[in-house]
Amino acid sequence: MDERIRELELHHRIKNNLQIINSLINLQSENFDDEDVINAFRDTQNRVSSMSLVHQKLYQSQELNNLSLNGYIKDLAENLNDIYGGNNTKINVDVQDFHLGIDTIIPLGMIVNEIISNSLKYAFSDDDNGIINIEFNSNKCYVLIIEDNGKGIPDNIDIENPGTLGLQLINTLVKQLNGEIELERKSGTKFIIRF
Repeated sequence: MDERIRELELHHRIKNNLQIINSLINLQSENFDDEDVINAFRDTQNRVSSMSLVHQKLYQSQELNNLSLNGYIKDLAENLNDIYGGNNTKINVDVQDFHLGIDTIIPLGMIVNEIISNSLKYAFSDDDNGIINIEFNSNKCYVLIIEDNGKGIPDNIDIENPGTLGLQLINTLVKQLNGEIELERKSGTKFIIRF
């Protein structure tokens, strides 16, 4: 068996195992009636789905060590909008088609997952026409910008020491990429991540 076939099989198995984990989480969530607990399970499922999507894309890719970021981010944003976008939210994706290794794309995808999920859940009321923009480019470093035109993150939330799991996870993943994060709170929320 050549190396390419082994790698394809590995990504296929990882994707399948992550889907099994997702199913187990779903089954476990059915034992609870508390809406907060059910939402926590759903958020965990979405994090696992974000990782599973990477392996699915790698399995389908011609270049096993690299994944097209543009297609991955578009699919991820579309999946999240299907799950959380009960309002009229539009997600615009302007991502240069870099090919990044799996050690970069998994944390990057999870960062996108967390920020977009939070925007879709908290930034807009039901009758808002929300807009979320995702940009990714490179000049001297990689720059990810995610912004929305929603109500914004409250001033009392410190991005460096957040009390929420989502923001803590974002900070941890940015550090994993040896990056830095900046938050702007003008007319919505804007995350700028450089690494």
